[in-house]
Amino acid sequence: AAYCVDIIPIVAVVVTIAHQVGEFDSVLANHFHDRRNFAEGVKFLIAQKIISEASFLVYILYASFMESSRYQATVGKLLFRMKVINAVGGRPTLKNASARNWAKLFSWCVLCLGFLAIAFSKTKQGWHDRLSNTDVIAQ
Repeated sequence: AAYCVDIIPIVAVVVTIAHQVGEFDSVLANHFHDRRNFAEGVKFLIAQKIISEASFLVYILYASFMESSRYQATVGKLLFRMKVINAVGGRPTLKNASARNWAKLFSWCVLCLGFLAIAFSKTKQGWHDRLSNTDVIAQ
């Protein structure tokens, strides 16, 4: 839930930028005008992938800086009264927080098992937390 709070405005900003600087409007219009046009469909899928990847990159940067800040949390985590700590219970460094967020790719890529591990592990840590020696706790 905290991720949704964080990612929705990020995607909105990335899409807005794509509309302003790219040809996203015409790609979108052409795709919905003639869905049987293979070339336009490919252009649409490429544009969609670029927006998805750009949004995730912005999220990684945002989350890394926020989790290593004095707040130790993204806005979503703050709303749910959670924070990220390092192995000794303190504030994560930017390196720890960056490692944690990049490791989310690994947690996600393996059928999201790295996130499912949170529900089934005794420590309630995902693979990304174990790899980066961090934890998420309630405030």
